[in-house]
Amino acid sequence: MPPFHLILLATLFVIGSSQDSNLKLNVSISMLIQGDIGLGTLMFQEKLSDDKREFNKNERGEENMQHPEGRFVRDTVEEEPLLPPAPEEHKPPPVHQEPIHRHYQPPTAHQEPLHRDHQPPPAHQEPLHRDHQPPPARRSPGHEESVQDQVLREKEHIRDARIFGGNNVKQKKGSEFSCKVLILGAGMAGITAAKTLKNLGVQDIMIVEGSGRIGGRVKDEQFGGVNVEVGANWVHFSNMDVDTINPVEEAVKKAGLNTVSDDYGDVIYRYKGKNVTDEAMEAQERFSKVIEEAVHVGERKIQNHEPDVNFRVALALQDWRPVTPIENAVEFFNFDFEFADEPGDTGLKDNFKIFAHHGKDDMFVADKRGYKKIIFDMADEGGIKKHKNLFFWEYVTDIHYMENGDKKVKVETKNSKDGTINTYRAEFVICTFSIGVLESDLVKFHPKLPAWKEETIYMYKMARYIKIFVKFPDDIEAFWDDNHYIFYVDPTTRGRYQLWQNLEARGKYFPRGTNIMLVTVLGNNWERVKHLSKEEIMSELYTVLRDMYGDRAVPPEDILVPDWHNNPLFFGAYSNWPIGISKTTYQNLDAPVGRLYMAGEACSPNYSGYLHGAMESGELTARNLYKCMEEGDCEQVPPYGYGYNQTECVVHR
Repeated sequence: MPPFHLILLATLFVIGSSQDSNLKLNVSISMLIQGDIGLGTLMFQEKLSDDKREFNKNERGEENMQHPEGRFVRDTVEEEPLLPPAPEEHKPPPVHQEPIHRHYQPPTAHQEPLHRDHQPPPAHQEPLHRDHQPPPARRSPGHEESVQDQVLREKEHIRDARIFGGNNVKQKKGSEFSCKVLILGAGMAGITAAKTLKNLGVQDIMIVEGSGRIGGRVKDEQFGGVNVEVGANWVHFSNMDVDTINPVEEAVKKAGLNTVSDDYGDVIYRYKGKNVTDEAMEAQERFSKVIEEAVHVGERKIQNHEPDVNFRVALALQDWRPVTPIENAVEFFNFDFEFADEPGDTGLKDNFKIFAHHGKDDMFVADKRGYKKIIFDMADEGGIKKHKNLFFWEYVTDIHYMENGDKKVKVETKNSKDGTINTYRAEFVICTFSIGVLESDLVKFHPKLPAWKEETIYMYKMARYIKIFVKFPDDIEAFWDDNHYIFYVDPTTRGRYQLWQNLEARGKYFPRGTNIMLVTVLGNNWERVKHLSKEEIMSELYTVLRDMYGDRAVPPEDILVPDWHNNPLFFGAYSNWPIGISKTTYQNLDAPVGRLYMAGEACSPNYSGYLHGAMESGELTARNLYKCMEEGDCEQVPPYGYGYNQTECVVHR
């Protein structure tokens, strides 16, 4: 026997003869001999003594896409770790839910540590909601509940806590509804899809919406005496030529909304109390030239079918490696403010056109009626009425899209106001949920979505883009600069409360004396800020203001922090095209599965992340569904999805 085995046996002998009364060691040795080499398997068991489209859909490649009416033109080109089983009387600890705004502070959640000596709380532990009792454990006759069942039950409690927002709502059986086309979500994509289908002659349409309003991520709120846009705020013209028609611009003009042309040039940079705008403009001139060369790198990669890289690679190839605080500030303003992400997390091949084509100045919406008015107008034009074909507070929990019979779609919802559990049956369904919701596991698909679709969904992420509105006392005069953009150059931390907007600059936005500023937190900085209290955020903002303006600075009296990231209807601001997703594999995102269609800003082939992208996707998806439903011209999806195995196709009807 080789010396290794002698040492091993000697070691086992010493361990086995241990006098430690608190440890019992069972050793099982299975020895196989192969030539001169012995292979052994040791199993140790320790025991203590106490014992988770189409754009054209028939021409899905790099050809041009002709948008209906010529408005859009395409460029060429689980298991969770299992918890220890708990006794029947164990009830889950209260779930902490981040409030949508920081005006309200929830009670601190109590959570026991999970370790070997942990004892479950007594049977009289406070339940999830004061009068709420969790449903009985699911058991087969004569069998105890499995640990997996317990975890699934715990997940359901967490989902219900999010749906009902901590309110004590008794759940009960509701009603059944039936229609030809069911649309999930009343944001821009959903309302556009409904209006498009109505214009095509489809009358039997229903929309279910999880909140109590239409608009999705277009939302305004009263703050400091004015309406502020907590979601979308600009009409963007990225990736457009001068003559490209943006239908959102048309809708804004038709509604007569007040807008201000914004070329992002009205900016001042402040560093340690000094105006360093001249130095910043010199850095910005260098950065602009670097971006031009990065665009050429992206064009070359598409022409030569080269692999994608992140934007940081393209910038570094042009010798742009920001080191100074001013260089970092310039990059943050010109890049992160556009993508809500850093260059290292943003793909080059499908994002460089944002810089290559920008035919018009963007339009900043500042109207007391709110940006949402254009979506309300579309709903009116489409005959969408509350309680008739629009149902609020319906949180979708399950989507069955391959049922038997004529109505192959069955959608189950929970009404977050009255607790009713309702069922909607339809021939077709359009899901307009955000990437964040699709990734959240709070909505179940039956059957499970195919791997080619899930893979594409999970490659995306939702950008972290949060506006913080800052109100100062009415009796003070503005101590800040009269520029629209005021950029704080932090000496050490990139992106720390750097981007400020004066919402009464030059009297063009809100009336002077409104005394409201807006600071935008992006990317990784939000991961820290989201854990701070309202008072802590106000204190940090005041510190930054003092660094810029010294003793002239006045502490804020109030802030408004709309948190899209913890809202279960969104889980983020908007999508960002990831590294590694090509124009071909992108098609898996909105490709239909059976009678299930998808739409939304992430599904836009040309303008993902933008409001007009949601409008484009909603209209294109509706037209594709109509062709399949009325003309039998259904999209042919490869059985393994686009970009994987295209030797054969199947038709989903």
